[in-house]
Amino acid sequence: MVAPKGTPKEIVVKLDTAFHKAMDTPDFQETLDRLVATKGYRGPEELDAYLQGVIANFGNVLDQLGIPTAKSQ
Repeated sequence: MVAPKGTPKEIVVKLDTAFHKAMDTPDFQETLDRLVATKGYRGPEELDAYLQGVIANFGNVLDQLGIPTAKSQ
């Protein structure tokens, strides 16, 4: 789950707490089991760092392939 840039920290914390709590319910786990999926959790800071890494990695791949991006134009 992500929120728009600039969302107040107290709102991010409230959403993060609610989402994390929901992930611990039996219904959520049953849904994951049906989808053959695993539960993974990243807090706001960990998610931001992860997404920055993904963006950097894919940007490099696109650059190497010569595919233009908004950043390169």
